[in-house]
Amino acid sequence: MYITKTELEELAKYFAGRLDHALIHEENGVVVQVDLYKVDVDETKVTIIIEIPDNVVDIDKIEILNVDQKVAITRSVNITKNSNRGLMVEFHHTIMEVDTE
Repeated sequence: MYITKTELEELAKYFAGRLDHALIHEENGVVVQVDLYKVDVDETKVTIIIEIPDNVVDIDKIEILNVDQKVAITRSVNITKNSNRGLMVEFHHTIMEVDTE
């Protein structure tokens, strides 16, 4: 028994459609909320892009929240951004079946 490719693609679309915004955690404790710049689904691969605001420099964590305001994705990072340059961060996730037996 397995999940069809078509259903995995539908699950990827559903997952992507529930994503709402990002929280950027700075090393100084400040949390900045930003809209998702782009969410794209290609078959079972979901790509999320966020744009880091110019005033955010030292980042230690990025969270993507869903429409229920729950953390769907979290990534610990150590990014020091030049305040004179823009920065985009991409997340890539693939929806797949995993056999646990």
